[in-house]
Amino acid sequence: MPTPAVGRPLFSIYSFEFAGLDPNDGAPLGILDGEPSREYAAIYAEATPENIQFHGAGRPTQFGSFRNTLGYKGFSLSANITYRLGYFVKRAGVDYVDINRGGFGHADYERRWRQPGDERTTEVPADPGTVNPLMNGFYLSSGALVEKGDHIRFQDIRLAYSWNAQKSSLLGLNGLETYLYINNLGILWKEGLLLIACPGVKGTWIKLFSFISPVYGLATPGLFLKLGHNTYLLMISSTTRTTHT
Repeated sequence: MPTPAVGRPLFSIYSFEFAGLDPNDGAPLGILDGEPSREYAAIYAEATPENIQFHGAGRPTQFGSFRNTLGYKGFSLSANITYRLGYFVKRAGVDYVDINRGGFGHADYERRWRQPGDERTTEVPADPGTVNPLMNGFYLSSGALVEKGDHIRFQDIRLAYSWNAQKSSLLGLNGLETYLYINNLGILWKEGLLLIACPGVKGTWIKLFSFISPVYGLATPGLFLKLGHNTYLLMISSTTRTTHT
């Protein structure tokens, strides 16, 4: 469990203050005694809940959903839109300790600092080429990887058809409904960072409000059967993963 702090959410996001990259070698800079510094051991030693950066709640402070259902004869179509607002997330970043020990990389590696001037267009440090746990730990715990988590999601959609009593009775049932349910269709809106192509500038990152295409959804067909006063749900075991581009 996290340690509670008076006046702050139980689940909060904290980080070391990030002061950009050293223009000479691309090392990440923190703040020590009010000045940019790469003395990571001293930054760790002097860190307290009062002097590290507090971003806000780590879980949504506002959330909810909107569901609308349309019906025509025996058909019904419902869609669910959910929203989660008022919180921060700390995303994963490039781990140079893992990379320089022969481990897997991260997509941010392609955006790393490579030459003087890159510090103006990226917040990803240069690859030190050696294992440097203090530098690596500082960067992964810094504000460079913290962003707003606010988003609106197309959570699910359900298409169903209810067979009338006469047709259901032919099968010995009091009621029958077939449906197709698709879950997690994707994010409709998210506040965060998107890579924007600017003429003459490679890898420029600009903070903005953005629309993002969905990644995938899970489609599950099934049946509702009603026998007497009992209702049974039968779901087909195979699940279809729908991809989007």
